[in-house]
Amino acid sequence: MGRNDAGEDEPYVVIEERSNDIGPFLLGAALGAALALLLAPRSGVETRAALGRRMRSAQGAAREAAEGVAERVSDTFAEAREELERRIESAREAVSRRTRQLSEAVEAGRSAARQAEADLRSELSRTGTGRSSSGSGQSTSTSPSSIRRPVKRGPQGEPRRGPRGPR
Repeated sequence: MGRNDAGEDEPYVVIEERSNDIGPFLLGAALGAALALLLAPRSGVETRAALGRRMRSAQGAAREAAEGVAERVSDTFAEAREELERRIESAREAVSRRTRQLSEAVEAGRSAARQAEADLRSELSRTGTGRSSSGSGQSTSTSPSSIRRPVKRGPQGEPRRGPRGPR
């Protein structure tokens, strides 16, 4: 085997992994607490009273902060409600306006249809094609079967035949 085979002559590094034990941390915390008690400038009663004062002060500060947050939330809610009411009212007005416009357009269409019908009747009576010759006052109806359709013609002018024959 050669010198470069399998790296026999090269140094190698071994990495050892250790798990982090909590034991040393707890030991350090206990030693720190014991030293703090031994070296504390106040007695236990004084220390408890000072801690109580700080606790009440912290409670007061937390209460004030909570009241401030409650006021801001209440104000924000009221503003959001007012904005929502404004938007709802605006939407109602828009719907009402569109409904009025639609009603006016429908009425204009009906009026135009009535006028067109009156004009057609007038024209038919003037030309005499809308009434029967007996003068009975009945107009002839135009049904789809009575309408004459033009005959479709082929290239030589002959009628084209479809599946149903000539048209």
